Amino acid sequence: MAVRVTLILLAVTYFLVFIGSACVSLSIGITQIKWNGRCLLFASGKWYHEGHWIFRWVSQTSTHTPCSFVSITSALSAVNAMLMFIYCMYTLLSKSRQGQDIVTLIPAVLSVLKTILLLACAIVISAGLAVFCEAITSNRNIAPTCRDAQTNINWHTVDGSNFYDITNFAQLAGWALFGCSLILNGILFFRLRQDLKSPRPSDLATLTESDERHGL
Repeated sequence: MAVRVTLILLAVTYFLVFIGSACVSLSIGITQIKWNGRCLLFASGKWYHEGHWIFRWVSQTSTHTPCSFVSITSALSAVNAMLMFIYCMYTLLSKSRQGQDIVTLIPAVLSVLKTILLLACAIVISAGLAVFCEAITSNRNIAPTCRDAQTNINWHTVDGSNFYDITNFAQLAGWALFGCSLILNGILFFRLRQDLKSPRPSDLATLTESDERHGL
């Protein structure tokens, strides 16, 4: 019973990780699409007055790497989480499996590595957004805050609407995803501990067969 409860918790947590990873990847991707392929994270620029205030980019190509790292890592995390969710559901529903896992150590180790990458993603989003917001609010009279800039500024060849809300959502989702990943690690290692303490069905079958032979 305890094994099945643990697997149910794993399935739910994997599904939450999938949702969080998809939110982060899609949010960063949507922002890049709206900004004609540019990445806001760690971007820099200056304000120019050409009849009205326009924020022009100083760096464009060098800022693709942070967004690519976050998007690719989150997308891979989403794929992994969905596969593991399906695996957990199959294990739970399969009568032949009886709620037992084939392997628990490998998912636990991979989950720890993934958690480190997700922490890096959350830090990159937070730090990158902070750097961009610092640049964009350098002239407080034009844009006191990033949220003000996304609606009150005419962007040069770019639809900058809602850039802060979308990126900030990615930031919140990134940290929530990291938290879910930590919980997932705890459940996986608890499941591993359960697996080490309890004999597998194959071991029980071997013991039963041995007892029968001795009885004969």
